Amino acid sequence: MLYYRHHGVDGQGALRQSRIDPYARSYDVEANDLTIMVTDKSGRLTKEEVKNKVSVKNVSDSSENTSIDVTAGSVLDDGAYTFIIKCNGTWQEGCGYRLELSDDRLYFTGYDQTIREYDFTVYKPDVTNVNARRGRDSPLSPPRFPCPSRNPPEPEM
Repeated sequence: MLYYRHHGVDGQGALRQSRIDPYARSYDVEANDLTIMVTDKSGRLTKEEVKNKVSVKNVSDSSENTSIDVTAGSVLDDGAYTFIIKCNGTWQEGCGYRLELSDDRLYFTGYDQTIREYDFTVYKPDVTNVNARRGRDSPLSPPRFPCPSRNPPEPEM
């Protein structure tokens, strides 16, 4: 929780409360286009070390073994290095994932440096149901009975 002093019209410094989410979140990302950037503020980690300090989990399907590829990005003016994280394979459509950083030298580029988790869901297109033809040969047609009233015959006793 973050507290700060707000100086209103009367000059009295009322103590206000504000909340910073402890995670980063994205919804409906494109499976093939998603790249996540992390920054090593020390500028000393290799891509293998970064890969070992980032855990990934499919929170929708715990049976999936998800792995990532890490490639070097660029060197920033302050000497920090950026790295690009991609899925080794493909993210499953409709699933939610969580990436977690286990080293304080790493942070998700573009987010507050204290954020340790990045949650996202992968876009899945809506399913379009096809209307079947209800003709004579359709398996969806009601059964045909010889009675003119179209009611099924009474069972015999």
